[in-house]
Amino acid sequence: RFNYVRELAGSLLFDIHDSIRDLPGSTPARKILVDRALKYLDNLSAEAGDRSDLQRELAAAYEKVGDVQGNPRYANLGDTAGAIASYRKALRLRAALADHVGANFQDRVALTATYEKLAFGLGATNNFRAELQTLQSAYPIAERLAAGQKGNPHAQEAFAAASFAMAQCLADMGDL
Repeated sequence: RFNYVRELAGSLLFDIHDSIRDLPGSTPARKILVDRALKYLDNLSAEAGDRSDLQRELAAAYEKVGDVQGNPRYANLGDTAGAIASYRKALRLRAALADHVGANFQDRVALTATYEKLAFGLGATNNFRAELQTLQSAYPIAERLAAGQKGNPHAQEAFAAASFAMAQCLADMGDL
């Protein structure tokens, strides 16, 4: 049952939603898919336990839901508050993975990206202080990744993205 629900949630989000995303008049159907997927994801999250592979899947799915709900950088359903809530769920999962003793490079890169998505959502609500605080959590992680892996373009990209997001937020706050 658990694996069936896991597969269904993934299918709703990644297959069905993506196939109707650009259809004119599909917004009500996209909203229904997101609502159902969230219900499935919340149930899965309650049963996930300490399985890292499942936590990674859930975090990615919550981020996808957040993007569809209200990521200000993409076409979305206009539900910024819902997006922020979904990004917070993803962040809790990502933070647990990155804090784990066996955390890998990808877990830390994904954590910085999730912080940034949450920050963009907060910025879209003009909550620039919360946006800045969120980015201040991502920045040192990305900075350590870049310093520790100077030859890794993914580490450098993560640091550049965190730096750019921080600069953009400070500019939005009038701190040029």
